[in-house]
Amino acid sequence: MNSKDLGRAILMVVLIGALILLAVDKRVMVDEGSSAQIVSDEPPGTGLSEGQPEIQSEIRAPAAGGSGIYTSSGLEFWPYMSSTTFARYGVGICNTSVDSRNFETQLHLPHGVTIQQVVVYFYDNDSTNNLYADFNYHPYTNWGTYIFTELNSFGASPEVRYISATPPAPYNYVDSALREYTVEVLLPPSCSVILLSVRVDYSYTSYLPAVMK
Repeated sequence: MNSKDLGRAILMVVLIGALILLAVDKRVMVDEGSSAQIVSDEPPGTGLSEGQPEIQSEIRAPAAGGSGIYTSSGLEFWPYMSSTTFARYGVGICNTSVDSRNFETQLHLPHGVTIQQVVVYFYDNDSTNNLYADFNYHPYTNWGTYIFTELNSFGASPEVRYISATPPAPYNYVDSALREYTVEVLLPPSCSVILLSVRVDYSYTSYLPAVMK
């Protein structure tokens, strides 16, 4: 290789290095710009984005009440009346109507289990209005709605909280052959009260079939 070819080779290496550095710097700028545009969809003052919300949620969560757990977030709740207006914050839902409205979802629980505990996760920073949750069953043979557990929020706090209860026997036994199960939540006209999710802990009253290869 003569000196002319060597000079061209060195120039090419320098140009390639400069292009690589430019690409890396551009990628960093794009990443920084993207992270700056992330906007939280949580209502102000909830504190959900502060610190480590996963750890905080685990600390606030009650111990499991059985071998099985069923959950339903606010995303699965829909208004009982078509005229109801509402807003969603993450997995939560709040009522934006002019008065209190009911929101409902079905509980798809395994047949034959015993409910050990029901839990409602909520945000309530309203000192005058509360959330009310009714866990219901509905016989297939009539139009009736029967409440087997009632829960409600209380006070005001900028933190996510939960309320829980143990349904009384014999209504805690899930008999899907005779009835279906729902949870209905009454939300006040305020997004200072948000339903986040419900949880049902249950246990099996008999051994499950063994699974064999």
